[in-house]
Amino acid sequence: MAHTHLFRLMIILVYKSCLECDVREVGMQDTVFTEFQPGNIIDNPSEDRLREWALKQGGVLTEFGNLSVKTRVRNRIARFTEVVLGEPDQEYIKLIGDVMAYLRDREMIMLDRVMCQKEGYKRKCRIYVTADYPRIPLMWGSTLFPGEPGEPDFITITVSEWPEKKVLVFPEEGFTLILGSDYKGENKKAMLRQVMYWSKKEGNLGLHAASKILRIQQNGKLVDKGVLLFGLSGTGKTSLACHSHWLRPPERVIIRQDDVVILRSDGSAVGTEESFYMKTDALEPAAQPLLYAAAISP
Repeated sequence: MAHTHLFRLMIILVYKSCLECDVREVGMQDTVFTEFQPGNIIDNPSEDRLREWALKQGGVLTEFGNLSVKTRVRNRIARFTEVVLGEPDQEYIKLIGDVMAYLRDREMIMLDRVMCQKEGYKRKCRIYVTADYPRIPLMWGSTLFPGEPGEPDFITITVSEWPEKKVLVFPEEGFTLILGSDYKGENKKAMLRQVMYWSKKEGNLGLHAASKILRIQQNGKLVDKGVLLFGLSGTGKTSLACHSHWLRPPERVIIRQDDVVILRSDGSAVGTEESFYMKTDALEPAAQPLLYAAAISP
């Protein structure tokens, strides 16, 4: 299977590293790069297969029938994240070359998904994860929409077993390399980061915000009011987006997003993901009936 997108990325980096030399004169033997060619690629396995593999890798089922896993890394490694614009440092070029060489005899899971559903905003997303971590594509895949044919707009490679913690982000190339982390949220944020960068270049704004619609009575009529809820991670976006506010029919809430939206110049917002990423600590039914019901559903 050819992976031309990543190969082009490497050619770009090699070209930048040789400072305007003729890229046709640069052979791979003259650089630290090797082509992205894993030993084997498992192409878009089903959710059932990924779940089965995750259980074999140490996952357990809760009393509600949900998969529970333990991770070494429990949050994003933001302090080890580097965004590369322009010419990359030689240490990063060498690191990517070392990773590509390591992957040549490793098995990887490839999963394709789509972010956003509005025409003109759909972005094709692809992740590659070393096969010992099937829980990562399983969980990441559930956050976005089904994949569609064609080359991806954004690619993330995750090598969780790598001894060094590092995230390299190449926003212009739509490429992220995640090393040393088995935290699913790192993959989630990698794609959201890319779509926020892309949306800004298109004249929009990517917002770290949840969204919902309140359908309420006003002057004897039902009207829809759009709501954007800004906040950093862990500050309550999901809790507020999924709260009923104790409205009673015919009033209601319509849940849209809990993390990132694209704000357009006309004031409308485009959603990115298909599901929510909730924190279950201190979750109880009295204050959060909708989230609690979701958490105990299989």
